[in-house]
Amino acid sequence: MALLFATFLPALLHAAGDRPDPRLTPSQLLLAEVQDVRLAGLLREVLDRNPGLAALEARVRSVAERPAQARSLPDPNASVTAYLETPETRVGPQRATLTLSQKFPWFGKRGLRERAAVHEGSAARAHLESTRLERLTQARVYYHEIGFLDTYHALTGSDRDTLRHFEELARARYASGIGLQQDVLKVQTEITRVETKLLRITEQRARAVAALNALRNHREGASIETVPLPDPFRVALDRIDLEKAAVERRPEMERAAAEIERAATLVALARKDSDPDITLGVNYGFVGSRDDPAAGLASIEGDGQDILGISVGLNLPVRRARRTAQVREAVEQRAAVEGQKEQLVAQIRRSVEELAARIPLIWSQLRLFDDVLVRQSEESLRLAVSAYATGSVNALDLLDAERILLEARTAGARARADYLIAVARLEGVIARPLDRPAGEGGQSHAR
Repeated sequence: MALLFATFLPALLHAAGDRPDPRLTPSQLLLAEVQDVRLAGLLREVLDRNPGLAALEARVRSVAERPAQARSLPDPNASVTAYLETPETRVGPQRATLTLSQKFPWFGKRGLRERAAVHEGSAARAHLESTRLERLTQARVYYHEIGFLDTYHALTGSDRDTLRHFEELARARYASGIGLQQDVLKVQTEITRVETKLLRITEQRARAVAALNALRNHREGASIETVPLPDPFRVALDRIDLEKAAVERRPEMERAAAEIERAATLVALARKDSDPDITLGVNYGFVGSRDDPAAGLASIEGDGQDILGISVGLNLPVRRARRTAQVREAVEQRAAVEGQKEQLVAQIRRSVEELAARIPLIWSQLRLFDDVLVRQSEESLRLAVSAYATGSVNALDLLDAERILLEARTAGARARADYLIAVARLEGVIARPLDRPAGEGGQSHAR
C-alpha cells in the first residue's frame, strides 16, 4: 500500500499546484520532489523495508488500540458463596448466594484516560514520521556520498590514463636521448600512487553502499550502479522563514505537543483520583424450604422464597500522601516534556542557522572551482604538456600541473556533493523541500 501510494505522489502534487497537499506527510512530500528516478526508488525501499520503521509502525498500530481499552468499564465481578453450615432464616435455610458487581469509575475518569491514550497515539505517529524523515535524509546523504566517490573514482581513473600517456611520452624522450630515465620512474611512481588511491576509493564506496543497503534492508553485498553527481540548483534561503517552517512542520514538534497534552491530561487524572469509585452489586440468595417441626404446624408465608438484594459501595481514598505524590509526579512529567520541547526548538534553530549559513558558502566554493580554478588548471596543464614536449620543463613540473588539475576537479566534485548533502539535511530539518529563487532552474518547489 505504501509503495502504491508513493507511486501517485507526483500526480497528487501536480493536482495541488503550488499548495501543499494535506494528504501528504512531510516524508511523502520530500519523496515526491525527488527528481532522480533511481534515488526515488531507493528512498521508497527505505520507507517500505527499513526494520526500524517497521517496528515503529507496529508500535503505532499497538498504541492505536489503547483508547478503546481506556474508555471501557472494568470487567464485572461474579462470585458464589455456598454455605457448608446453612444459616436458618424465617423462610428456610439459605443454601448459597450469587453476587454480581460492577465498578464505575468516578465521572470523567474514563474520558481522561481515553484522552491520554489518544495523545499517546498522536505522539507515536509523530515519532514514526520523524524517523521516516531521518531515514530519508540518511539515505540521501549516503547516495550523494556514493555519487562523489564514483565521480572521484572516474576523475582518478582519468588521471591514471593521462599519467600513462605521460609515461609513454617520457619513454619516447628518453629513447630519443633528450629525456632522463628518472622522468620515467617519477611518472611510474605517480601511477602507482594513483592506483592505490583508486583502491581506497573503492573501499570507501563499499562502506557507503553497505550503509545504504542496511537502511533499505537489502541483502548484504547488493550492488548499486554508478551514481551520477548532478549539478545542483541554487536554493532560496531565508533563515527566519526556514525556522518558522521547521517549527511548524517538524513531526518532533507535533510529538512534543501531543506529549504535553498527554502529561496535562495525566495531571488532571491524578487529581481526579481522589474522587471515589462506585461499585453497584446485585445479590441473589438461594433459600430452601423449612424442614423443622414448626414448619408442619402452620403455613409460613414465603416458605423457601429466594432473596434478592442490591448493594452500593465506595472505595475510600484516604491515602492522601500517595495521591499527593501521584499529582506531583504528573506535574513534574509535564514540566519535563515542556522543557524538552524548548530544547527541541533551540536545536532546530541551531541546525537551520548552521545549514543556512553553510549552503551559500559551499555554493560560492562550487562556482569558484567550476568557473575559475578548474579552467585555470586545465590551461596550466595544457601549457605544461606543450613545454614538456619541447623540453622547457621537467617531469616534476608536468606532474605538478596534472596533480593540481586533479585536486581542483576533485574539490569541485566534493563541493557539489557537500552542497547536495547540506540541502538534503536542511530539507530534513524543515520537513519540506527548499524553494528555488526565480530564474534558477525552473519553477519553485516551495511547499
